[in-house]
Amino acid sequence: TPAENALWQRLRRRQLGVKFRRQHAIDRFIVDFYSAEARLVVEVDGPVHQYRREEDAIRQEFLESQGLRVLRFTNEEVLTQIEAVLERIHEAVQAAAAPTARALTPEDLLAYIYAVFYTPTYRSKYAEFLRIDFPRIPFPAESAIFWQMAALGQRLVALHLLQSPELDPPAVKYQGGGDDHTIERPRYDAEQGRVHINERKYFEGVTPEMWNYQIGGYKVLQKLLKDRKGRPMDNPRWYIRVATAIARTLEIQRELDALYPEVEKSLPAPAPSP
Repeated sequence: TPAENALWQRLRRRQLGVKFRRQHAIDRFIVDFYSAEARLVVEVDGPVHQYRREEDAIRQEFLESQGLRVLRFTNEEVLTQIEAVLERIHEAVQAAAAPTARALTPEDLLAYIYAVFYTPTYRSKYAEFLRIDFPRIPFPAESAIFWQMAALGQRLVALHLLQSPELDPPAVKYQGGGDDHTIERPRYDAEQGRVHINERKYFEGVTPEMWNYQIGGYKVLQKLLKDRKGRPMDNPRWYIRVATAIARTLEIQRELDALYPEVEKSLPAPAPSP
């Protein structure tokens, strides 16, 4: 709609400091605008929504149950008061970025530590120490950096539990003709971005970075198929969700690498010797 187009021009390319996706699928719903970083959904409602209030209430209840904040605006509000609309969205983004008004919870601490462990810079810098000793976790002096890392960690935890709204839309598709779903000879075609399970069936959209992603020294997507060789691919959606989780993890790891220098830069000064 014209209202959605007008708002998109002001949200795209991180103009409010976070990335928004347009027409994003979350479970069975398609939302107008979604920011994973801010855990925020923005809906623009046309006249038809006055007849869909019960459906919209169910939709909103589900989104909020996923830990998302939902802002709703009418077409008229966006077209005639767009600056006020943007101000409300900006306030929601800021509130998500700096949740310092609430008490620190064990889940927050876990999310921060999880984010640190998944930061490629941290892993490479302290690789030798991680092999021979307990990991040391750097905590920044600036709370804003902590909360930004924790927010990324929360997204990773949800992805790795396969419970994240970021799993929709999926990054890969299950393709090919015929009724034979047997995992016969898994192989990866880097040029076409395909993971073949037999001569006709394959998963499409798998980048080399996704295929080579390792946990515990194993390529995740390869091992999942090797362990099931000779058995039918009876749940391709599960494999798709794992592949999508890896794709989103790689995106978040790039964000972590960009943020991590701020963690070490703002480390508290060591206590003076007695």
